Amino acid sequence: MSKKNTVFFRLPFVALAVLLFAPLIACKMPNDKVLPRNQSLPLFNPHVADFICETEANKVPPIDAQAEDWFLAARALEDPEIFVEDRDYKKIVDLTRQAAERLHWKAMLNLASLYVEGRDPVYGEEEAVQLVEKAMRLGIPAAYDRMGTYYANGTGVNGDITRA
Repeated sequence: MSKKNTVFFRLPFVALAVLLFAPLIACKMPNDKVLPRNQSLPLFNPHVADFICETEANKVPPIDAQAEDWFLAARALEDPEIFVEDRDYKKIVDLTRQAAERLHWKAMLNLASLYVEGRDPVYGEEEAVQLVEKAMRLGIPAAYDRMGTYYANGTGVNGDITRA
């Protein structure tokens, strides 16, 4: 077979390969680096000259009144005076979830804790990490702290003390 015929013979295979794999290349796969859990934050430098101390209250979004009521009702059901075995965790999770759905940041973090503790059998550590990430996207300082704790303990993410 001549060189010219060999090239002509290979062309259909190359075209077929392009047709089969082009859609895979065109589809943008989600990039794990985009997730807040994978952010690379600068290491803390206590000697930075331009450090500005801000309080958490100046960084968090306003809390919806109805969400606050649900959150407080859930917290009341978790009163330390009530034995753990006597607490109605189904109701606590439901009230906390309602508040979290309205972007009550404290409820979001509490709901994540309830998921990690196994208080809602449908949801687990991955959903807890996703909730914390959602709070991170809202700019909640405590969410960054929580994600650090998850990395330190290997909760829902691969343990990484440096990232923590």
